[in-house]
Amino acid sequence: MKIWNQIFDKILVISLKECVDRRSHIEREFARVGIEQYEFFDASSPSSPEFKQIVENPARIKRGPECFRCNRKRCNCENNYLTDFQIANWVSFIRVWQHIIDNNLQFVLVCEDDIVFTHQFQRIVFPLLTNRTFKHYGISTTKPLLIGLGGPYHPGKHLSKRPAHLKRQNVMCNASFCLNQAMARMFLEHFHIHNSSDHFMHVEFPQRFPIVQHYLMYPWAVYDLSFIPGVRKFDSLVRPKGISRRKEYADYLIISPFFKSMPIINNILTKMKIPQSNREYFGFIQNFFFLPENKQNNYQFQHILYLTFGDDKDEELMINEMEALIKINKQLGGNQRKSPIQQYYFGDSIPTLDDSITLSQLSKNKINELKNNKNFNKMNFIQFNEINKIIEQLELIHRTIGIGQKHPFNLEKNNIENILKNFISSLDTQLLP
Repeated sequence: MKIWNQIFDKILVISLKECVDRRSHIEREFARVGIEQYEFFDASSPSSPEFKQIVENPARIKRGPECFRCNRKRCNCENNYLTDFQIANWVSFIRVWQHIIDNNLQFVLVCEDDIVFTHQFQRIVFPLLTNRTFKHYGISTTKPLLIGLGGPYHPGKHLSKRPAHLKRQNVMCNASFCLNQAMARMFLEHFHIHNSSDHFMHVEFPQRFPIVQHYLMYPWAVYDLSFIPGVRKFDSLVRPKGISRRKEYADYLIISPFFKSMPIINNILTKMKIPQSNREYFGFIQNFFFLPENKQNNYQFQHILYLTFGDDKDEELMINEMEALIKINKQLGGNQRKSPIQQYYFGDSIPTLDDSITLSQLSKNKINELKNNKNFNKMNFIQFNEINKIIEQLELIHRTIGIGQKHPFNLEKNNIENILKNFISSLDTQLLP
């Protein structure tokens, strides 16, 4: 039907190049409804150069620590963190907006590659996109205009026999919508990635900017085949199977030569004037190191603190400590039933090592990876001549208290506490904010 191309300057289908089955589907579907002239717009993926450009621009993106759905740091939302796939979806739409502007397109239909038109689409779509209808609703084609063709499948809304009309309704309908160049320009100027792209475009943006002429066709004329059970034909590419869509929030990941040295860390954070309410969780590099990679990826840390004593041997101490703990674990039975000591050091995880890489190199890699994190902060706390002796004493004391062996130097409990108190008091004048 030529009417499609009389209404729209261009029809764009956002689709990954490699999704042959989806492209075949949309070709058949468009042939069925008479769409003959359209373009595949190659979607972005997490490996795309433009993806990296966006995620490295803090002015345009915010990923946590608050959940993007309920705005709480700790919640039960099934998807509380924008995944790389959700952001790649964002990037595809950003590129579409730019494409509309660069090619001076006035009115464009944007579709995803998994949509289906209902059997009554003709009586809905064509009459609602005429100049007569626009005049009836007071729609100006020179002002930002966004019209959704339908949301996720809903029998009552897709199969309704009511007369076709436009509604001012905020429904997420990335699967199929049309917009003009003024809308594309406004999106491009004001976008900020802190929620899903569909919520931003079809809910948040129209609410934020009353100038936007935002409508939804009713009855709904289009639905997708990747979301609602019963009509689902394709796996979602924004929500791939096996990919965690949650991250557990933690205030701090502590990188320090001191393993399980909570009294010291608590006092350091007190001196840094960090409120007690912000100390709900502490992660330590030694604990974090032993988690499987997929579990490491399930955490997000607001701050990564490297507590150093200004000595080049800090990393060596941490590496030696990790080696010692793994040796302890092997001696205590590896993957057999965990002893209290194993539970104390390793929690619910048992470390597994790749024989092709040394433990020291593995430890260095992890430490360097965290140092490159944007939330990394290095704190240099103390500098004096007998630094090595103090470090050695504290290391030995904390290890032996932790695994229940005899204290070194035959120190009584109050003597140990005195050593720690003296150490902490030395931070008063030497702490660097």
